[in-house]
Amino acid sequence: MTPLAGLLSLTALVVTLGYIGVCVASPFGPCRWCRPAHRHTCRACHGTGLRARLAWRLWRHIRELHRDTH
Repeated sequence: MTPLAGLLSLTALVVTLGYIGVCVASPFGPCRWCRPAHRHTCRACHGTGLRARLAWRLWRHIRELHRDTH
């Protein structure tokens, strides 16, 4: 493996683990569609101003699939 490929793979691993750490520490982030004024009609966050992060939604989906198959 070339040094550049090793550095890129290490960087991707660090970024991925960092994002997973953020999602574990704070699974909900600000809603980007209704951020300034928390509209009660927002379909993404249902008016709360917070919505689940992508990694958290993926984790819940994988957990539900595992639970349904056993």
